[in-house]
Amino acid sequence: MIHLLDKRSTAVLQVLLQAATFISVQELMKQFQVSRRTIYYDIEKINDWLCQQELEFVQYTYGKGFFLNDQAKDQVAKQFSHVMPSAYLSVEDRQIYVALMCILRGGKIGTQQLMDETEVSRNTVLQDIKDLKNKWAKKGISLTYSYKDGYEVKGSESDIRNLLYIHITELLSQHQEELLKRVMKADYEYSLIYNWLVECEDKLGMAFTDKMLTQLAYMLTCCIQRIGGKRYVDALITRKEELEKTRQYKALQEIESVLGFDFPPHEKHYLATVLLSAKVNVVNQADSDDWMRTIVKEMVSRFQAYACVVFEDRNRLEQNLYIHLKTAYYRLLYNIHLPNPMLSAIQTKYQDIVELTKKALLPLENSLQTRINEDEISYFALHFGGWMKKQEGRQKQKRIVIVCANGIGTSRMLQYQLEQLLTDAELIGPMTVRDYEQFKETYDLVITTTPLKKRMNVMLVNPILTDDEKQRLIDLVEPASSQLTTQAIMGIIKQHANIQDEPALLANLKLVIQQSKKMVREDKKPMLHEVLQEPFLQLTDSADDWKSAVRLAAKPLLNYEYIEPSYVEAMIKSVEQLGPYIVIAPKVALPHARPEQGVNRVGMSMLRLKEPVYFSTEKQHGAQLIIVLAATDNETHLKALSQLSMMLSENDNIDKLIAMNTKQEMLALIEAYSN
Repeated sequence: MIHLLDKRSTAVLQVLLQAATFISVQELMKQFQVSRRTIYYDIEKINDWLCQQELEFVQYTYGKGFFLNDQAKDQVAKQFSHVMPSAYLSVEDRQIYVALMCILRGGKIGTQQLMDETEVSRNTVLQDIKDLKNKWAKKGISLTYSYKDGYEVKGSESDIRNLLYIHITELLSQHQEELLKRVMKADYEYSLIYNWLVECEDKLGMAFTDKMLTQLAYMLTCCIQRIGGKRYVDALITRKEELEKTRQYKALQEIESVLGFDFPPHEKHYLATVLLSAKVNVVNQADSDDWMRTIVKEMVSRFQAYACVVFEDRNRLEQNLYIHLKTAYYRLLYNIHLPNPMLSAIQTKYQDIVELTKKALLPLENSLQTRINEDEISYFALHFGGWMKKQEGRQKQKRIVIVCANGIGTSRMLQYQLEQLLTDAELIGPMTVRDYEQFKETYDLVITTTPLKKRMNVMLVNPILTDDEKQRLIDLVEPASSQLTTQAIMGIIKQHANIQDEPALLANLKLVIQQSKKMVREDKKPMLHEVLQEPFLQLTDSADDWKSAVRLAAKPLLNYEYIEPSYVEAMIKSVEQLGPYIVIAPKVALPHARPEQGVNRVGMSMLRLKEPVYFSTEKQHGAQLIIVLAATDNETHLKALSQLSMMLSENDNIDKLIAMNTKQEMLALIEAYSN
């Protein structure tokens, strides 16, 4: 009997290949959202396949989990690269497969062929088609059927190609490249384009991110297939003269020569925008755009003002943002949608940074005269969040290499998370997959967001770490302390009690210790109503001048010893030196200084004035709400500050606060935005 691996079994084996330590049943159950019984069934299926390949089985150790030793990993990896998952697909992946077949194979695709390709029933295929029609209708794209022509995708060619880009990104982010190859049937063309992109990076003056290089090669291959089928984009590309001067436009002549045909003029303009919008790690310094650098400086200044933080290495942050903006500009200008697979995780775990980023991006929106979509906002948020000041570490015990194929913003955010989590480790990188393959130094562990050819001491993680991944990393880097504590407690229990089920007790003890470690490492970020309480609110008619207003606003924090007198003077001196930057919105000032200038505890206070005070001679710098922030670092206050920002930006709330006559009214509004 020939044993095949379905998609989930293949994914489970991939996790085991990348794991640097044991993987528990619970972790696999949570990751794949299946039962314990299903995981054991998948492991049995994997072992059947390994037996067929005459390879070593997946091992299991009670209380720890499943593992493959390093020798077995190398042997499995050689065979595993040839494995094609069978017809088991999730609903989402199957519908993407059906969508790509309809878009790329053009006509003559009927229900029976879709059934044969996906190995599902007619009713299932028809339901998939119905779901796709509903989803695409919102994008102005229709899916029609005729007996003569089969299924046909109709709509704006630019919109259809955006849809292609989304589906390609989705499949690659789920490590489903084999599925993409199968539906495209264009391995030769893909190889030509991929190799051309690698060779012309120097000519283009940039280095693509690892993932973008693959995405871009597939996207260009799909575009060429559409062009071959005479499916042309609308000739509506703006700023054609500007495009024709770019290296990307000129480089397309080479791929025309390689493919043996010329692109129509409007297609050449479109393909140039695709190249220009691709995420990169490096750009040629000679291609500097002063207006972009000016916008980046404004964005960073706005983020610092709204978040009340100071970036320690502002120049490097600005350079990374500039590199990102060089390509994001073209995506936004030409409405090329680059989906962010991490969007949900970023918005959930870093909601405060996302909200502050939206305010920081206003200069860019004004320049482009367009709203920036949520995916692009989240990419910018990764940059800002990744450059928050890291905590000082102790002596480094282990050398850990970080490999990230997603781009400089995502790489920096991953590094930031690891800096907070593994304070005793020396972190090397982040580096690209291509750089890692040339890396010769010694190390203890590789943490990577993408599968690697070298599998020794490698841990595969998500760019936004899950709680389970954080715990596995802690256990991996600091295993001795956890084991010692568990065994010590067990020894004490044995002296004073009869243990009926020692393995179960040991497992429960370990779980409790892990949870306590997790709680210690997770810094609490208080909400707005927790820092802006009744004793810290003041209502008065007027103040002599802005300095008096700042001193009066800070008085509750001073009385409760949240701050020292030096902090009040530092806030005033900061305005004297830097100007009225603390006026963050009409009628609102947010005085603050550096944590080391006299902050004891994170806190906030608000002074409401009926008459404004002016922080300069200009009317626009008048303020009636003086909100003093005391921050202990660059992070702890961000949740409260983002909630304050949301409160002040919605539904005339500033005027409502100024008009209020009681603290209870203020507290009710503050409570409404504290969640």
